[in-house]
Parts: sequence; C-alpha cells; structure tokens
Amino acid sequence: MNVTRTPDFYAAYKTSAANPTNFQHYHDSYEIGFFINANLQVFIKDTRYEIHDGDIIFLNDYVIHRFIYDNISTVYNRYVINFKREYIQPMLAAAGAENLLDLFRNSSNIKITTTLKERSKLESLFKSIIHLQNESSDNISDAAAKSCLVIILTRIWQLMSAQKPAAKTGKKEKLIQSIIQYIDANYKHNINLDLLEKKFFIDKYHISHTFKEITGFTVMEYVQQRRINEAQKMLIHSSNEIFDICLDCGFNNLQHFYRVFKKISGVTPDKYRKLSF
Repeated sequence: MNVTRTPDFYAAYKTSAANPTNFQHYHDSYEIGFFINANLQVFIKDTRYEIHDGDIIFLNDYVIHRFIYDNISTVYNRYVINFKREYIQPMLAAAGAENLLDLFRNSSNIKITTTLKERSKLESLFKSIIHLQNESSDNISDAAAKSCLVIILTRIWQLMSAQKPAAKTGKKEKLIQSIIQYIDANYKHNINLDLLEKKFFIDKYHISHTFKEITGFTVMEYVQQRRINEAQKMLIHSSNEIFDICLDCGFNNLQHFYRVFKKISGVTPDKYRKLSF
C-alpha cells in the first residue's frame, strides 16, 4: 500500500469499480468524499463504516483507509476533493475559521448522512468547485475555488457536529479498535502477536485472524504501515537525520528501515524527502 501523493488542491467527479488489488491507501492531504451512488463499506483508521447514497466521509491527511466490497462488480459514483492545509488555511483565517481543520482532526465523527434536500445543495457546491478548478489558472478563479471550499467545509462541519458517529461496532470491531489504538500509541516500541496476546488476554491466532478479516492487513503489516506513515510525516515536516527518524519510528536497523520504506512508499527515504520540496 502506497501513500497517494496529491497536489495542493484537486476536485473531480469519479466513477469507480471494485478493485481487490488496490483499495487500501492514505493521502498526504485532506480528502472529502461525497458519494452519490454507493453501497459499500470503508475501513477508516480503526473503524468500519457503511456507505450509501448521499453519505460524506472526511479524511484527515495520512489516515489509513480501505474500501470493502460485498460484490466484486460494485460500482460507485462520488465527488472527491483533496486539499492541503497550506492551500486553504489563509482563506479559513480570513473567514474567521482558522481552527476548522483542527476541529475536524479532533472529531470522532468521520461519516455524515445527508437528506435529499441537503444533498442537492451540496452537489451544486461540488459542481461549482470542479468548474472553478477547470477554469484558467488565474488569481480570481483560484480565490473563488478557495471560497467555495471554505463554504463546503463549513457546511460539512455543521452537519458533522449535528450527527452522532455512525459506525459498525460489533464485538470484533471493538476488539480491533482497541488493538489499533494500542499500536498507534506504541508503534515506537517492539510489538508482536505474543505481546498482544498478553495485553488483551486473547489467543494470538484469534487476534491475527480477526485483525485480517476486519482491516485487510496482518497485524505486522499494519505496524509497519503505521511506522512508515510517521516516518513520511517526519521526512516532510522536520529536518531530522534519517537515522534518527528510523529510530523514532520503531526501527532499530537502518537497512531494514530503508527496505520497508521503499516497499511501502515506492522510493527511498532520501528520495521521498527530496520529492516533497
């Protein structure tokens, strides 16, 4: 699974089909997905959500997510917007909403269900922002696109704040949530199935099977992914030496770090840092 590198701003209407070989990833930007026609599930960070017509999901940057299909012939239509904080933050500040992205980041609600009336209004906004993006790249069009994005973000936050989190949380899902939360808090340390068995008082083979069933990853694949996720952020947002980043992210061998990083990211840590500037 590779990080999806995105421009500062991107908006599109997409028709997508189930793809069993490439449906788990994360972005180096925020993402809004507005599903027009859909009947699927999406696993986001540590929770599984049901997605249907009119649903919206808001993803923070570097959040691991995976689409889950009951039928390999599944086709879904959605509007998608990707944007980076530095692209929209000045406009948010000008609108008096400089803390809005932090509110999204700290929210436990990721999925929003819309009414038919609300859906129609939102679809008009999404069509407008795609049109503005496709206009000639002048300052007026760019400012208009940013203003439209602020309106979309504000409305989504209003809807999100008014709704309770809607997630599929059965017994298995709750177990995996707890395990993922533990991994997220302790990825710098040694983690293996024996340790998780002792921590959660559950047979390690049951943990292994359930984790794979719910997330699509093995436990150790997720641990490695989580560590590389943090390494990528450090490479972009800090000037730390690569060896220090290797240690800070739970690797005790630089060669192993390079091998795992390239497998997941497609490039070495050195090249990843250069591509980000």
